[in-house]
Amino acid sequence: MKRCAFYATTLLTLVWTLSCGKPPSDDNSPSSKKTEPAMAPSSMVIAPVSAKSARPKAVKPAGKVRELAFIELRGKVVDRVSPSPFGAQKALPLSKVLRALRKLGELKDADTLLVQIGDFKASLEAVWEIRSLLHKIATSGKKKVVVYADAYDLSSFLLGTAAHRVILDPAGEWSVTGLAMESMFLKDLLASVGVRADFLQMGKYKGAAENLTRNSMSPALRESLDRLLDTMYDSVTGLMAAGRTLSPAALKGFIDKAPLPAADALTAKLVDEVRPFHEVFEALSKDKTVRQPRKKEAKKMSLFSLLSPPNAKSDVEEPHIALIMADGAIMYGSEDPNDLFSGESNIYSRTLIKSIDKATENTYAKAVVLRVNSPGGSALASEKIWQALHRLAAKKPLVVSMGSYAASGGYYIATAAHEVFASPLTITGSIGVVGGKIVLGDAFRKLKVNTELLRRGKNAGWMSSSTGFSDSERAAIRKTMENVYALFKKRVAMGRKKVNDVEALAQGRVWSGADAAGHSLVDGLGGLLDATARARVLGKLKASDPVMIYPRPKPFMAALSELFERGTPLDEVSLGLWGRLVPELGHLYSYLSRMRQLLGRERVLVTLPFSIREL
Repeated sequence: MKRCAFYATTLLTLVWTLSCGKPPSDDNSPSSKKTEPAMAPSSMVIAPVSAKSARPKAVKPAGKVRELAFIELRGKVVDRVSPSPFGAQKALPLSKVLRALRKLGELKDADTLLVQIGDFKASLEAVWEIRSLLHKIATSGKKKVVVYADAYDLSSFLLGTAAHRVILDPAGEWSVTGLAMESMFLKDLLASVGVRADFLQMGKYKGAAENLTRNSMSPALRESLDRLLDTMYDSVTGLMAAGRTLSPAALKGFIDKAPLPAADALTAKLVDEVRPFHEVFEALSKDKTVRQPRKKEAKKMSLFSLLSPPNAKSDVEEPHIALIMADGAIMYGSEDPNDLFSGESNIYSRTLIKSIDKATENTYAKAVVLRVNSPGGSALASEKIWQALHRLAAKKPLVVSMGSYAASGGYYIATAAHEVFASPLTITGSIGVVGGKIVLGDAFRKLKVNTELLRRGKNAGWMSSSTGFSDSERAAIRKTMENVYALFKKRVAMGRKKVNDVEALAQGRVWSGADAAGHSLVDGLGGLLDATARARVLGKLKASDPVMIYPRPKPFMAALSELFERGTPLDEVSLGLWGRLVPELGHLYSYLSRMRQLLGRERVLVTLPFSIREL
């Protein structure tokens, strides 16, 4: 059973992440059947994805029925896969999943697409994008879409409701239990060890430090998060109810009774059939050739393979769409090679700006899609990235595709685009500023540690962690935050000309993609395919023109050499490696690394008041 939970955390809060359990999937393999790969092209050729969710009707195959289109969804779907060999081995780029599904949907001699959902993990936004494409295939009238799962949680059932038939294993259960948000407040815990959080905020909803400065949620933050949860829940249940020809109220009634055994799910018409996978596969593949995406052969890691550069050319001398990935917290400066070991994905301003400038200068890049999946971070870095994107947008079309979240600093950089797409489940907005520091003076004294601060200049000690802000320091940082907030709102006004009153939508309030579209904070609801299709139109590109990711991947050893060239201490390297082996240490290391980089240089941040985890 899986529940999506939103842990209200700031970038200054330790997060305990509980793993998500799921019944084991049926490992019956279709290897006994003759299989042929459905060849994936070297580039994405895409069309707009419909977000409608009415149950698909009967199909009429375009050619002779001689094939079964089959795909197994297993592993974690992410925007960008880390090049590190120490990273998750089953991570799948969302773009490749969409491309594989689209190619299967185009097979002329297959009248059925069978989707087997295994140990599948993805954000709700990514699930929405995959579901939208499945729904488009199902409603094309050319293919019957069948979805099978050993057990249905919220994500897998959301996918299943795009299909003609939803099948559940007899031993499985329907575990769609809804959405939950959980906040942890640490003020008293910190006080017990002599630690105090000294923070200011611009915007009454900008509660990014509340779980450090308060014992409970403020009414303003509760109002904002309640609305976010309501709209996301209504979007999800609306799609699922329409796909199963149920009323939203009826579906919510079943959710309140979940988990349900397979027999009860069948009686409630939540699934169409209860049957083991091997029987389903044998029935659908009888007298047919099975076509499925080509899987790369697993290669043993060798020194030579690590040293070898990627085969892909770094420059493409043909018209194309440049796809730039902006995934993770926004940091000022250049890429930290320690991320190679931690498995974390961050956005470094100078590194990303190099890719933006390259796309700007490349005359073959006729349009650019920026995929933003970020909760924000450094205010200065966000502004520098915005400037680079603004220069790009003056020369060629720029379209933004928002992922799971593009909020605070993530929304800041998105405002430079000509057009912005979000899914109904994207978390965006959070136009506000938070700033401050953790004061450790009392904790030092409890440990019998004495600190003395000598200063020249009234505010010279404002970065010190041994004392809180003085009156003059507090006034200075407040003025800085006010300037950042004013500039943030100015950038929104420049990019979102349909928004008449930015302040009314700002104040740090988070919005779902559905609400953001209603308030003109984004141009429309859509995913990566929609954004790329729109960029193709704006850039006057042909359907056959490729999409190229910027920058091209680095070989592992090149990144590793950078780590030692920068003089990274060996203890940091070993900590990063241990973080891959011990999950709890990995989360702690990621937290400490982000905090050191974000707060080591500046005290003013544009970041979300929570992060997303799973229960």
